[in-house]
Amino acid sequence: MTGFTIQLVSEAGAETDALRAALSTRLELAWAETLPEALEEVELLWVHAGPGESGPALGKTAAQLLRAWVLGGGRLLLTGAPAAWVGPLGFEASPPEVRSRTWQGPLRTHDRLGIAPYVDHPLFERFPGGVYLRRPAGACQVGGAFWSRGTRPRGGRLIGVEKVFLAVQAETGLLVEYTPGTGRILALGAHLVFEDARPSEDPFAESRVRFAADLCEFLVFGEENADSTWPELGRDPILEPRSFEPDADSIDAEAFAVHVDENEWQGVSELGGFELSDRSGGLLLADSRGVREVWDLPSRMFGEFRLSDDRGNVLGANGATVRIASSAVERCFDGLCETWGEADDGFVWQLEARGARGLDEGQDGESVGDETEGDVEDRLVRVEFRSDMRLQWPYPAGVTRPHVATSNGERVLSLQDDEGRRGARLAFSRTPERVRLQRAGRGNGVSCEVEFVLAPQDRVSARLTFDAPRTSRIVVSPTEPRPRVDLDPQLRTQIERANIAVDRAFVDVAPLSRGHAQAFGGLARSRGFRGYVAGLDTSRPGWCDGRPGPSWLFARDAYWTIRSMLPWTGPDRAMATLQTMAAFQDARGGIPHEITTAGVAHYDATDATPLFVDAVVRFVEHHEDEGAAIGFWPHVERALAWVLESDRDGDCLLENGRGHGFVEDGPLAASIHVELGVVCAQYAGLAAGARLAQRLGKDVRAGEWQSASSRIAEIVHENFLDLDSGGFASFMRSDGSFVRRTTALGILPYVFGLATDNADVEGLDLASATAILDEFAEERFARPEGLRFLPTDDVDYVRDGYQYGACWPLLGALLALAESSIGLEDRAKARLERLATVMAPDGAMPEIVDGTDGSRIGVCRHHATASAVWLGAVAELWFEPHSQPTSRVADDYASE
Repeated sequence: MTGFTIQLVSEAGAETDALRAALSTRLELAWAETLPEALEEVELLWVHAGPGESGPALGKTAAQLLRAWVLGGGRLLLTGAPAAWVGPLGFEASPPEVRSRTWQGPLRTHDRLGIAPYVDHPLFERFPGGVYLRRPAGACQVGGAFWSRGTRPRGGRLIGVEKVFLAVQAETGLLVEYTPGTGRILALGAHLVFEDARPSEDPFAESRVRFAADLCEFLVFGEENADSTWPELGRDPILEPRSFEPDADSIDAEAFAVHVDENEWQGVSELGGFELSDRSGGLLLADSRGVREVWDLPSRMFGEFRLSDDRGNVLGANGATVRIASSAVERCFDGLCETWGEADDGFVWQLEARGARGLDEGQDGESVGDETEGDVEDRLVRVEFRSDMRLQWPYPAGVTRPHVATSNGERVLSLQDDEGRRGARLAFSRTPERVRLQRAGRGNGVSCEVEFVLAPQDRVSARLTFDAPRTSRIVVSPTEPRPRVDLDPQLRTQIERANIAVDRAFVDVAPLSRGHAQAFGGLARSRGFRGYVAGLDTSRPGWCDGRPGPSWLFARDAYWTIRSMLPWTGPDRAMATLQTMAAFQDARGGIPHEITTAGVAHYDATDATPLFVDAVVRFVEHHEDEGAAIGFWPHVERALAWVLESDRDGDCLLENGRGHGFVEDGPLAASIHVELGVVCAQYAGLAAGARLAQRLGKDVRAGEWQSASSRIAEIVHENFLDLDSGGFASFMRSDGSFVRRTTALGILPYVFGLATDNADVEGLDLASATAILDEFAEERFARPEGLRFLPTDDVDYVRDGYQYGACWPLLGALLALAESSIGLEDRAKARLERLATVMAPDGAMPEIVDGTDGSRIGVCRHHATASAVWLGAVAELWFEPHSQPTSRVADDYASE
């Protein structure tokens, strides 16, 4: 019990009965249908109504008494339609609208509703990514009190907004805090529903109970200095400049000059195949210490940056010379010199008119080229670029369009989101002749044109600063694990490229909340949690609005990256990624499938939790880090408790009903009760947990988990494996029968050690194991770009189907690991060499390609996870086992 009593006021019926039954063991509840006449003895008053219920009546006299009670120190919780009471109580000039509707459609995994944090608040310390509260289905009622459709609370602080599957409806306010007088009110307008409206289990029952208890406890014991301010309501995008208050000091152009020392740096030719390019938004350069990225904006927030003249001709497209310095790239063309350089808080840009058009400077500063006759006139230079802030941040649905404005004589260009929480600021050193802003493509960005008139020797500079996640500075040392043989130069180049792609995927993943800052005080010097994201790409219209491709931390991708990069990097980045996943572990022990850079977590994958455990133990064993073993132990214990508790039918196998596995949708998903990929992850997590428990002397846990993992291995060999039908079944139905069709999931038992000998179960003999993998090596499965998920002769094969036909470079690298695990090293090496041919100059691979012609398709065109797994396989086949890099990565996130 909480140590205080609650007076619950609600209608008699199924909703109240469900609420009282759910909370009676947690909270001391007294119930009544009407408001109490005497409020003096009430510690906490909770007025509740379920969807479709109006709640108790609030007369004028009752409102006056209740208002006086709150002002005098009363604690009031309003949930459901009663959240609108803040209006008649006189605490809110813009009360929410009460609405009710009937849920349409069948029960689907992704139908879920809840609350996401709008501001950093103690109520979300237990649920940092927000909390799902209910799963609607059928014809159940969904409604309550909503701040939306242009209304927002004025008298209170907006704390929480609506959370839906893979998105946050930031325009729908649900949870508001008021602190009138010496009292406090929490008004939660919807989704705290206790009546069982689902045809089967209630996956969010425990989260709902805990969040309800947190609401009550915060009202009684919470902070007394709550801030009552909140950002202005977002407006339509501004397509013409508008004035802000002057917010920029005078800018000294000389401060932006970047020194270039040609003698210290070598040319691009020594990059061994790299192409210096800013087409993707980043500039690469090299020196004796390795390769680094100068302009490190993974978001490509400023794209299509170019210069043109007064006739619209693009400048610098041909004939540009490039010079490289330690933190800058200089390009000279057509009498202009353009410099890009790093800054602590963004980047700097400078454009200088060196002289007449058609001239450039020689080594001694003398002009070379054909001089033009007559005086050199001033020239107009137009700077053009497009900004789409969705490329930087996973904007909530419906909040995808930035505000753009100029100030200080149009020298400062400001961009911010609808809530004013994040943005960028481009400050020029001189006033432009003209600034033109207009909506770009489908309203998802802004096209900017800024014009300057430059006389010879004139210079204009700009500095970009931004408040947003960005990558670490990348410094790739040439130090690497020790190879077994001399490496082919081309392979060395591909290794360097792939390392760059993976390094660029290490970013600020989510903001560090107040609660997290206390719990993980020594975690980072950045703005928040850090980790490996799956890759870098732009938002795609129609795919979970505002979601920036794969630029989130996906637990499955992070697992493969951590596992694959252990031979290549020191501990810092893997540790940071594991700490991020641990920090977002939910109340039941589950690890999120994905964490957005807005700090919203989604727990919709079954395999994320056991894979986290395997990653932790691999990290501990590789680095012999006893401190990490001890520190992660509570998270491992809770995670494996979740794994064991999630076996609902007692067959020892983790069902996909707790989320999805590798297969999320498509024609295969309907038949899945248990997926082979999830079973492999479950085995790996339990086996790894047993090793960690034994290491720490936790004998009981070690025995429990080892027994469970051994039983899974037995089931896989006795039931999933059928050599007569071609190998491992990919799926098991709910009736215990198996889907005996060959999919790419059949390589996972090899990768996780279930198809090789282990201490408890005799594995496949070499001939049988080879025969299974031979099928994946056939043309109907394999391509140079990777491995198709389904073979071309399968009835459900679709050339661009994510999990039913498309070809995955990631799976091609895993197939090479599978082949290596049974001694087929030459075949695996040849596969990796072919796979490297699809690697981009920046080291990234596509997430998927067309299963028929190999063209790049899919959401993520720069898939860092595939590059990481390729590196892991290369280390397995070409390098000494367990050889450690000496100083692979040194960046601004390195340990003190």
